[in-house]
Amino acid sequence: MKFLVCTAEYQQVTWYYPESLGIGAIDQTGHTATFSGSEHFARKVDPDKPDCVAAGVGIISAKPGGGYQEMDGTSMATPHVAGIAALPLQAKPSATATDLQHAILLSCKPITGEPPLR
Repeated sequence: MKFLVCTAEYQQVTWYYPESLGIGAIDQTGHTATFSGSEHFARKVDPDKPDCVAAGVGIISAKPGGGYQEMDGTSMATPHVAGIAALPLQAKPSATATDLQHAILLSCKPITGEPPLR
């Protein structure tokens, strides 16, 4: 069984785990969403979170009680990355969680015009 833990920044508590893949949110222009934070931890392994970002503003999501609604949040961005993890796993079922994380991070591009820890 493989586990790739993609974490939204719910009060950034989940980012305390360096093994997790921390996900931030970007808006439609490709800039970090105003609500999406970042943090530097005093540790040698994976000190900076988030590790990557995904679309998290104006996402159409299921609505409690039925229907759909537009929502913002890192919790909207995280499922995009979890879905991306399924693609290399389908192509290579023997891939490890580390393989999947590396594939995701290698496909990322830096956001320009913003400080690394915005």
